[in-house]
Amino acid sequence: GIFVSMSFQLQFVRTVFRPDSGWARAFTTIVTLTIATGLFVGTYLGDEMGFASGRMWIWLELGGAVTTLLWCALEAAIHYLKMRRRVPLGLADPVVANRVLLWSCYGGANAVSQATYMVAIAIAGAEGIYPYVLDGIMSTATSIGSILIWLAFFPPLAYLRFLSRKYESEATSLAP
Repeated sequence: GIFVSMSFQLQFVRTVFRPDSGWARAFTTIVTLTIATGLFVGTYLGDEMGFASGRMWIWLELGGAVTTLLWCALEAAIHYLKMRRRVPLGLADPVVANRVLLWSCYGGANAVSQATYMVAIAIAGAEGIYPYVLDGIMSTATSIGSILIWLAFFPPLAYLRFLSRKYESEATSLAP
């Protein structure tokens, strides 16, 4: 699941934020191949569950996932900052700008979760024991990311009304 999910996220970010960029196409290919190498070689060598921290293959897989999520967060943040300046001028839709912000925060939250998982795997080693506070960090970050992505793609009417009022008041404060 992680390979397919991260591959689609890489393609989404490249297609939405850097559609004509050669470096983004190369970056997407390299990160996808890195995750695939980690997953498939690790599985071939007998680590079906993906917990063998003593092998480098799991670090390729998990590092590729963190890289994907950080790129997701970064590209969306850059795009949001551009959109935020355009909203008061009527050159960008405030709901779309907010959705880009939510997508960025989703990427950041899930990068925290995935990086914490890497720490847990490193600590656990062959014994499989790590501090359970890491579970709390992972579940909190993942839950926050899930809420953010839900708000981005399925915003309730109350949230949309909140955004409308927020951006109307900002536009009014900028009026001469």
